[in-house]
Amino acid sequence: MIEWYLRSFMRNLINRFKENPKSLVLIDLIGAFISTISLGFVLVYLEAYFGIPRQALYLLALLASFLILFDGYIYYQVKHESIGKQLKILGFLNTSYVIFSLVFVSFFHFSSVLKLGWIYLLLEVLIVLFLATLEIQVAGAIRKEI
Repeated sequence: MIEWYLRSFMRNLINRFKENPKSLVLIDLIGAFISTISLGFVLVYLEAYFGIPRQALYLLALLASFLILFDGYIYYQVKHESIGKQLKILGFLNTSYVIFSLVFVSFFHFSSVLKLGWIYLLLEVLIVLFLATLEIQVAGAIRKEI
């Protein structure tokens, strides 16, 4: 029963964003901006509570800021007829960001990251993976339409 609701929810989201894919890009841009501010400024000042070293936070913030630039490019420059390909690339970049974040923090800073840091990281991973999955599926739905 829950699976049916989740599939129905995803189908509705895919159909909604298929009609206006730039709104999905805008959501991604806002999320990347929030991540950049959180990682590059907020968590730096709260390093003692999260345990993620400043250098790691700055690197992750830099990567998130590159996603802002790519989102901005898609939002302002890409025409509707070619946005499916760009959404697929964006989904791949988001997935790569998540994998890099987890591997980087786990491999180099595992012992210093505190519970609150892991909670933050895992929540960000879940949100970004959901968004990446949605972007890839919307890209597929747009391709089928063409």
